[in-house]
Amino acid sequence: MVSSHIPKRIFPLYHGPLVSIRIGSSSQDEFRVSRDLLCRQSPYFAATFWGNFKEGIDQSTTLEEEDGVVTTQSFQMLLQWLYTGTIGMGELSSSEAITAIMEFVRLADMCDISGVESPMAGLITSLILSDDFELSDASPWCLEVQHVASAAALPKGHLVRKTLAEAAVKGYLYFQDSRFVDVAEEFPDFSVDVLVAMKDAFKSFTLRKNRVSCKDPVSGDIFNLTLRTDRS
Repeated sequence: MVSSHIPKRIFPLYHGPLVSIRIGSSSQDEFRVSRDLLCRQSPYFAATFWGNFKEGIDQSTTLEEEDGVVTTQSFQMLLQWLYTGTIGMGELSSSEAITAIMEFVRLADMCDISGVESPMAGLITSLILSDDFELSDASPWCLEVQHVASAAALPKGHLVRKTLAEAAVKGYLYFQDSRFVDVAEEFPDFSVDVLVAMKDAFKSFTLRKNRVSCKDPVSGDIFNLTLRTDRS
């Protein structure tokens, strides 16, 4: 669980008036939320409910579902963050937790909610570092291609995007998994992020006999690359 300090001044905003938010036009998932709490933290919802549009008059709106961004789970996480400054991962695996975090971060970005970048980047980092050692084919790395693709959809300079670009370096160099570089090539702007992270990693290379030592951009730890002459 990640937590942050909640200023006392926002507690009165927990009360009414309430607005209704439905996730998906055919969904039964509808949430009643403190309008002032929501609008004071989200310019997106402020424009929705404090404006003169139909949603402002009805005090209700529907968020169309979007895979990897707007889901019932990501909106529940968004509300949890707004009300408590925390999110909980429950019994999710590391990979599932990163997927959920990426959805939440992208929804927060869509709603112009600030303050989630640094804590979520830190949480993703801790999940990656707790799961990326002593791996085998039967125990895949928690970082998946879909996570990199989601990061590429975030604005340039976003800390979560930067964290995933840096993680792709070890994914490619240490785990010899080219998928992370291949998917980066599909997003030119994000591939630049990966190249910058690669460049920083290359500066740390040290050659010793048949091994190259390299600094992990995510953890700062040194890992060894075995030179293989039988691999292309």
